[in-house]
Order: sequence, then C-alpha cells, then structure tokens
Amino acid sequence: HEPAYSEGDAETLNTTVGNYVGYTLADAKAKASELGLTCRVIGDGGVVTSQTPAGGTTVNIANGCVILYTANADKEYTYVPDVIGLTAAEANKQLASKGLNIVITGAQNLTAGVGARVVSQSINADERVAKGSVITIFLMHTDGTD
Repeated sequence: HEPAYSEGDAETLNTTVGNYVGYTLADAKAKASELGLTCRVIGDGGVVTSQTPAGGTTVNIANGCVILYTANADKEYTYVPDVIGLTAAEANKQLASKGLNIVITGAQNLTAGVGARVVSQSINADERVAKGSVITIFLMHTDGTD
C-alpha cells in the first residue's frame, strides 16, 4: 500500500531509515516500503551486505530511496548538484535525479510570499558522494517573510 500524502506534505515529511544489512532483499524492500521509501538493488546476491544511507539516517519521504548492496556489488557514486537558490521542490527533483536523498529544514511555509529558497546545503556542490547519501537543505524566504 502506498502512503497517501498531499504533495506539500510529502515535501516536508521525514522518516528514519532502518538497518537492513543481513536482511533478505524481499524483507528489506518490504520494511523500507512500510516507511514510504523505495529501494534500488545493486549486486546479484539475495542478502543485503551494505546500504546507503545507513540505518538510523533521516530522509525525506517524497523521493526517499535506499540503495541496497548485495554480493559482488561496487558502491555507486555521483556528484552533488548546486541547489542554492532553488525552491524545495526544485532541489528535491535535482537531488533525486542524482540518486540522492533530501532532508528539508528551515522555513515551514514553503509557498508564503515569493516562496522559500535554498540558502545552504549540507554537502557542497560538485562533491563526490555515494548514491543514496542524504543532503540536508536549509530554506528561507528571501522576501523577509522569515
């Protein structure tokens, strides 16, 4: 069953990733799905040997994805995009397209005034990180609403 959230709710709801190392793929996928997260499997084994992000990490459920590594899998990497100046939705879309997770902090009413924009990100643009890594963004209204 798919969690039912409005588009605005999903952009601000977070969940904590479970530790799926040692689980069968079927069990890990089921547990992640219960949290509203998707999974991507890398490798050809039937048991999870590592994961990104790690268990206990907070992620946004809108595009939350856990990378599950199994036997004979090499970690996959990507480069962090620059999301400074973007809206939460734009930043989420860019980060998700790179296989990254997002946590949104700062402004709560994302559409008030001219809309909140990203003023900082936890990992700098162009840094190489494992796919599935979490990027925390901080939003503020640039029109003085905050």
